[in-house]
Amino acid sequence: MVMVALGAGTALVVVLFAVLALATGQAIWWLAVVIYLVLSLPADWVLWRAVQPPVLKSDGTTVNYKSGFRSLSIAVADLGVVYLGRYAVRGGYSAGVKSYVFAGQDGKVTFATPAMWFRDEDMQAFAERLNVPMRGDFSQRVTNSVPA
Repeated sequence: MVMVALGAGTALVVVLFAVLALATGQAIWWLAVVIYLVLSLPADWVLWRAVQPPVLKSDGTTVNYKSGFRSLSIAVADLGVVYLGRYAVRGGYSAGVKSYVFAGQDGKVTFATPAMWFRDEDMQAFAERLNVPMRGDFSQRVTNSVPA
């Protein structure tokens, strides 16, 4: 939906510049079209990437997490637990965001995905397919490693 709106806005501005160029006969409007496209298309792409929901996938051997411009993965064999906690960025002083925290066998956090993007039953089924235990109840703050 966002991409349609961005594309429609860009098309509208390009058409407006083209109409002005044809109506006035001035080539400067064609230059304005080119400059606008050079600036707006990359900006639209960045905005589109930033507003996409995170994607969590597994091919059986690795778990891949993609959010915005960040892409992380962990081998299923190295995955120790999916912990339901309040993830806070390392060194952060906030209470944390309600998240599904993926941690290695040693308990160190590999990545965390905000719980608002995934339903509890879907995440439970995902963990079961991976044969990885789920622990926690979103009450504990998590930073570098999950509680034992």
